[in-house]
Amino acid sequence: MWVHEADAPILVDGPTSAMIHARPERPLLPYLARHPASVRVLVRLGHAGAFTSDRVSEFSVFGDDQVLEEVPGQPRVVSAPGHTPGSVLVVFEERGVAFTGDALVTTDPSTGCDGPRVVSRMSTHDSARAMESLESLAALPERSVLLPGHGAPFTEGPRAAMIRARATGVR
Repeated sequence: MWVHEADAPILVDGPTSAMIHARPERPLLPYLARHPASVRVLVRLGHAGAFTSDRVSEFSVFGDDQVLEEVPGQPRVVSAPGHTPGSVLVVFEERGVAFTGDALVTTDPSTGCDGPRVVSRMSTHDSARAMESLESLAALPERSVLLPGHGAPFTEGPRAAMIRARATGVR
């Protein structure tokens, strides 16, 4: 397992430590009341053991904008903080693919809204920084397919995803 150095404390301290190391901007309850999708997400996370899993004791750490030469395909990581302090894009340039994780999603699991966007403030540590980090998409090859942590692949190019996510803003 690989993790950005800024997110390593979350793994070391266990699953609920994200509330300490990457505390979301907004409380959970208003989203639960307004967005049934957020209830479904919490139930799925609970069933998957997300709140009770063991701490991760063995992992490799990387820093900003590094090539992971030990990983097949030697992806380049591009810093995209906001969702968490260590959010990154994992770019396989030769394949024309970038994994965006939760730095950019095409379905927000907290709200159920579709289209390129930053995850809601219920699940984002620093939404202003997450919006700024969308700029990192502009540095990707224009034909890159974006593979988000939630939602369908985005095939219209990184610049189009950045523009649409900025226009949508953060909920």
